[in-house]
Amino acid sequence: MFGGSKPVVLSGGRQRRKGPPRWLVLLLAGGVAGAAAVIGVQQKLLPPRLSAQESVQLRQALEQLQTERS
Repeated sequence: MFGGSKPVVLSGGRQRRKGPPRWLVLLLAGGVAGAAAVIGVQQKLLPPRLSAQESVQLRQALEQLQTERS
């Protein structure tokens, strides 16, 4: 009636991209940035960590001072 029948092409909107979803990429990037920030703050603001040998020496010095005091 109106010039013949033609196939109907359905479009679902935007085309599906290859690769991971955008929300997953943003979530992982935020996690990496947060972990890097925590490590940076720990290195910059907190006192340095003692090694095992330094810890033993510090405990021995504390015990010696406590015995001298009492």
